[in-house]
Order: sequence, then C-alpha cells, then structure tokens
Amino acid sequence: MPSGGRPCARPRHARSTTNAGRAPARVGREHPANQVADVGSDGSDRAVSTRQRRAVIMASPRGRALTTRVLGVNVVPMFAGRRPAPARPFLPSGPTGPAGLGAALFTVLALSTPATAQPSDVMPRPASVPQRVGHTPLGHDAVTPAPLYRDPVFDGAADPVLVWNPRQRSWWLLYTQRRAKLDLPGVEWCHGTEIGVAESRDEGMTWSYLGTLDLRAMDAEYSFWAPDVIRDDGGRYHLFVSYVPGAPSSHRNWGGQRHILHYSSDDLSRWAFERRVPLASDYCIDPTLIRRPDGAWRMWYKDEGHDSKTYAVESRDLKDWIPVADPGISTLYGEGPKAFRFRDRFWLIKDPNSGLDVYRSDNLDTWTYQGKILDKPGRRNSDGTIGKHADVVVFGDRAYIIYFTHPYTEDAPERNGVSPLSNRHTALQAAELEVQNGRLVCDRDKAFRIRLTPPGTR
Repeated sequence: MPSGGRPCARPRHARSTTNAGRAPARVGREHPANQVADVGSDGSDRAVSTRQRRAVIMASPRGRALTTRVLGVNVVPMFAGRRPAPARPFLPSGPTGPAGLGAALFTVLALSTPATAQPSDVMPRPASVPQRVGHTPLGHDAVTPAPLYRDPVFDGAADPVLVWNPRQRSWWLLYTQRRAKLDLPGVEWCHGTEIGVAESRDEGMTWSYLGTLDLRAMDAEYSFWAPDVIRDDGGRYHLFVSYVPGAPSSHRNWGGQRHILHYSSDDLSRWAFERRVPLASDYCIDPTLIRRPDGAWRMWYKDEGHDSKTYAVESRDLKDWIPVADPGISTLYGEGPKAFRFRDRFWLIKDPNSGLDVYRSDNLDTWTYQGKILDKPGRRNSDGTIGKHADVVVFGDRAYIIYFTHPYTEDAPERNGVSPLSNRHTALQAAELEVQNGRLVCDRDKAFRIRLTPPGTR
C-alpha cells in the first residue's frame, strides 16, 4: 500500500476492529455533486459540470460488458468491481482505437460516488504543466512521457504493478485506485478502493484505462490495495492483494485489520478467490513475490502488527506458507517492498516515505543495504517530489521502475478535517534503473524510451 506520507501517514501499528459493510460501487452512476475538481488536458485547473461528463450507459446483449458513450468515443470499462461479470476486453478499431482514445478516456466517470462526498476544491497548478497521456509521438526518438499515467476516474493511481497479457498481446497496469477527487474526512479517500486496470499496446508509451478488476470480496464493504501478480509453471496467474474489511467511513485513520488475499486466473480477467494467506498478524499488507533458484516462492510483506517490519514467508505450491528468517530486510521501516533480479543479483526496494531504500543480495537470504533512490525531486512534469511504492520490470540488461508521486504537495493544511485535493492527487512515473559500481542507481530526469516487450524477447 502506498506510504501514507503527509497527510496519508498511518501509525506503524495502528489497529481497529471496525468491520462495517459497504455497498459496492457501480459503473455509470453519476457524481452527486454538480461540480468536481479536474485538471484540463492542457494542465489547467477547471471545475467540470457533471452535465459535461454525462454518459449514456448501454448494456451489451449478454449483459457482460458496458459501453459508455463519452465525447463520441466508445469506451468499455471491463472490470468494474464486481458489477458486471467480466468480459474479454473490447478495443475499438480505426480512429477510435487504443491510440485514439487518448484524452476521451480521461473524462470517463465510471464509478459511483458516496452521497456524503462534496465537490472538491480546485487544485493548484504545478510548476510544470503535465503532458496528456496518450498523445506522445511514437517515433524512433520518442521520449517516455511524464507522467506516464493518471487515473481518469479519481486521479489517484498508486502502487503500480505491470503484467504481460498474452491473450491480448498487451501490457496491463494494475494499481490501487485511490479516490483522490472526493473530499472525505481523514484518509477515507484511500479506502473503498478497487484495483484499476490500464493497457498499453505500444511498449508502454501510452496507456488506456479499462476499468477495475472483478474480485470477490469477503465483506459487503472493503478496500483493495497494492496488487502483485505472478505466473506459475502451468501458465495460471496468481494475484496477491492487500484487503481491508469495513466501510470507508470507518477508516478515517489508518486503523483496522488488513490481510493479504490470493486469487487466480487463466486470463487476467476472471479471478477466482483462493484463500487468505496465513501470516504473522492480522495487520499485513503489500506483498511482493519472487521465485527462488530452488523453485520455491518467497513473499515479502509489511507487517504492521510487528512494528511495520518487512517479514517473509515461503511456499512451493502457493498454498502452504512457512515463515522464514530474512536477515537485513526488516531492520528499517518501510512498505511496498519489491523484489527482482537484475544484472546477476537480487534486489529489494521498499518505501519508507523518504525515497526508496535499496537492498542487494546474491542469494535472497543475506542482504546489504546500499542507500536510497528517488529521494531527490525530479525536474520532469509531475515528478518534483519523492518516489513512492514502485514496481520494477526487467528486460535483459535494461530495467524500468514504475512509481507514483504526489506531484503538487503533501503538506497543504487540512480544512475541516479534509485534506485538500492538492495533497491527494497522484501520478505514475517511469524511469530507468542502472547498476554502477555494484550499486543500483536511478536518474529520474534522464530522457529514455521505455520498451516493454513480451517476456522472452529482447
């Protein structure tokens, strides 16, 4: 889960027994307020009337997909929570295809808004104007856009993870869909969240919003955070995701139980619930998994029931998990761990809300702390604050880190118990990782062309 930062900082062992229910959001329901804060496609701030965002919802003949007519472009949010049942993604052809959806996708209001939410304040303009995702030239010398992606529904994308979808021949981006546009008390806007899905068919240069994952929850009201996805030897996908039971209104601070749930799928669209992962406490979030050289799966996670240390468990079948000792990783506070292999070494990064801590290992058991990356502000659009909870994808001798920022500020004072929109808005960024003199480094200002290719290709 994203670092709570200021104003989203949660106590390292905050607890609550609240377990109230929440009615699931539904696709197509209008925002109850007449005005919602927004950022124009040119980076300007504006208040957009819901009349301008009004959508006509049409059910498909079999009721398995919704088509939303927005600005004359057909957009299909395929995974809107648990409503409706998921269908295979539909991608229009011709001028309304993936490359042409662009700005129209950023006007989709696909999820409902609680009746208690009020119109949000207008966000201050950042020092540099954000580019429009989906309008980057894709020539040989094209540069990866900054920001890489912004959630078109709530503008609160966080905790990203990337996965290749072989059936769709595209890369999928899964993320926590924080409800940043809603003026809600405390950190309620970080709850009631689903897992958002975006897709790229041009090696990661542009992304189109698809909707949210259809995950069966154990409670009427809940929050999903911080997914991680792996693929087993049989080709089946396994999703491990943080789960917080209870109504968003019962989570105005960072209290409450939280667990890690396991789902599986053959196609990344239809997910079957497998189990709750048995862990050391009832306050665990942020799983990351990697395959050991001996074939076992190692999972690290943040345990808020044990001083927010990074704990680890291991399994050979993804069903039975055994706690393991993991010296060197749990000595410093942090969340959102990510383990990966790059340049013949294992690495683990995690987020202590001061940049990302980096650890290095030759065997996944003994770790050396090497310092921080993304702890200094960048100069790109929406990249002027520290990097947070990240994913890393490796392609041979190249590696990319996908992280989120609060590009405006996190320090604006609350008003009547509500953190301003400028604190809540987030953006996803991409940068390239390198190894220099045995150390993992990241120049977040370096211009580069991201190339997400299918696994096994170079």
